[in-house]
Amino acid sequence: YTSTGTPTLSSSATDANSDTVQLAYQILSGSTVKASGTTAFVTAGTAATWKPSTALPDGAYTWQVRAYDGEDYSAWSTAQAFTIDTATPPAPVVSCTGYPSGQWTAAISGGTACSLTDSSSDITGYDWSLDSGASTYVSGTAPSISINPAAGYHTLSVYAVSKANKNGTTKNYSFGVGSAGMTSPGDQATTSTTFPLQAAAPPGSAKV
Repeated sequence: YTSTGTPTLSSSATDANSDTVQLAYQILSGSTVKASGTTAFVTAGTAATWKPSTALPDGAYTWQVRAYDGEDYSAWSTAQAFTIDTATPPAPVVSCTGYPSGQWTAAISGGTACSLTDSSSDITGYDWSLDSGASTYVSGTAPSISINPAAGYHTLSVYAVSKANKNGTTKNYSFGVGSAGMTSPGDQATTSTTFPLQAAAPPGSAKV
């Protein structure tokens, strides 16, 4: 998989006479050539790259290469399959059983499970973080993760990762645990100047 419509192809070829060689590339959709081109002559055994000048649409392709030493052409190489996928995955759907979005809930001993799903069919997993902490990758199209936040207001940030390793749109899922708590600065945050203090509490709280 690749996330660009102009993928860079690379190959090398040897020559019995140690001549310089030129590589000819072609990209096909089925049996139809969609893009083709040649490289400059390079020393035999040296990799030479090429990419199409016009972006190809998303889809499945194959590519082949052959060498030319100024007199003879080699046979085309075995076709190599690849898929162009430039789409950005949409924001996932996040649901935490014990901590509903936008609500304050009593703390759950041991935390709760959160399900992650996405409408895209070409994702490999998700990156998630709690309160801007270190991100964690979890594989699968509909995995479940476990969180165990302390009392306070929290934000679970999640985005899907496509098969072409393209990051999707982030979904921020916010919820409150227990009573009032700080929302900013984050846990273990540092600064060389100053920053504002922010807090959140369930409706009806008189003070923090």
